Amino acid sequence: MGAAKGAWNGGDIATTTDGMTKPVPHDGLIGLQRYLAVTVVSLGTILTAMDSSLMNIALPTISRDLGIDAASSVLIVNASQMAMLTFLMPLAALGARIGYRRVYLAGMITFFAGALAGSFSQTLTEVVASRVLQGLGGAGIIGMQHALIRSIYPARLLGRGMGINSMFVASSSTMGPTVAGAVLAVASWPWLFVINLPLGAIALLLGYYVLPWNERAEEKLDVRAAVMTALTLGFFILAIDSFSHGGNPLIAAGEFAVAFVLAPILIKNQLEHPAPFLPLDLFRNRIMPLSLIAGQCGFIAQLLTFVTLPFVLHNAGFSQVQIGLAMTPWPLTIAVTAPIAGILCDRFPPGLVGGIGMGLLALGLLLIAFLPEGFQAGDIAWRMALAGLGYGLFSPPNSRQIMHAAPKSRSGIVSGMIGTNRLTGQSIGAAIGALVLTVASGNAKLVALSVGAGVALIGGAFSLMRAPAQTGGKTQTHP
Repeated sequence: MGAAKGAWNGGDIATTTDGMTKPVPHDGLIGLQRYLAVTVVSLGTILTAMDSSLMNIALPTISRDLGIDAASSVLIVNASQMAMLTFLMPLAALGARIGYRRVYLAGMITFFAGALAGSFSQTLTEVVASRVLQGLGGAGIIGMQHALIRSIYPARLLGRGMGINSMFVASSSTMGPTVAGAVLAVASWPWLFVINLPLGAIALLLGYYVLPWNERAEEKLDVRAAVMTALTLGFFILAIDSFSHGGNPLIAAGEFAVAFVLAPILIKNQLEHPAPFLPLDLFRNRIMPLSLIAGQCGFIAQLLTFVTLPFVLHNAGFSQVQIGLAMTPWPLTIAVTAPIAGILCDRFPPGLVGGIGMGLLALGLLLIAFLPEGFQAGDIAWRMALAGLGYGLFSPPNSRQIMHAAPKSRSGIVSGMIGTNRLTGQSIGAAIGALVLTVASGNAKLVALSVGAGVALIGGAFSLMRAPAQTGGKTQTHP
């Protein structure tokens, strides 16, 4: 097989013996194209990470303007979350078949359409429908992010790419409440949808020219497995959501039952499938399950903290401004630490770097949990910064480990697994937080943050279990 240079983003055009051509990617992009491509991925990260916090802040205003109760307004947030979780894995698998950039750009178009529709919405039904569109688009964006980063960066610099993505996730989550507050101070809530449009347009235009192609899988998409996966995850998250928001316990139990009936059927089908939709075969490499469990622990601990602590601080007499000042150091520290962690995990064993990070996260949470009465905002702030430092050290190495544990041809579905792991972990953390606030409201700080610290320590132990298999920063990888 000969190869000739071609006008293809990110590689050569290979000419096969039968005269056909197909793209062959380099190990990452080079020069200006790399920086422009990671900018496109970062814009998608900003849009999806900031989206939930924008809507959360706006819910009281939207409820008042539409004349709906608080319980109904929660649908505005949940509609996007449900659509995202339901379609994330199927779209990740589709990306392996038709190209990551195609699914990513289609996701951006869908998210853009949802934002445009939301800006003209005048009823709850219209707002929820636009949020479903945004969630569907977000699934395409989030599901492809890590796969695209793996195509953009060479293997030796993959940790840096993951660090940049983690930085934008944290900083965007931090900016969300501030941006929402600023917009609502001078304009009506539909403008929260409008502000997504310029970033989406830039990402679409730039992404069309600079995002790399990937070698596409030859197997057909397993539609049956995709549908079963969507149903299983959908009912599981519906049940968690019903449970955490005080829904009918019988309905929540029924949703759990459907998910647990479908799950073993799906797993059995995939274990017997020659080209499985779910990458269960990759779990033979112990790095994969250890990293996913560690990541799930991190997401649970983080959301458990962010759900319960504002209520604790409010009950302690803190104003909204003081609560914001006390909690902001966590995401700000992640934004600063994550790129550094990305560099560290390219040079040192990622399992060790991540394990140290989870230890610091647990320490920060315990220091908050055991604060005596009469604490001030400053007492919380530096402990939150310590916890954020720990999480910032953990997240990029963990994502790097997961991506390195899979063949490059499976990057799409593994990227989807990372996104699904994140969203399910956040949902579980929020549900635990809601339960603690219900049954232990008087000791919510001690109970919730102690549980969070314990979960973080478990995650740290799983992270350290990967370290002995690595030397000199190298991990078990697939070609």
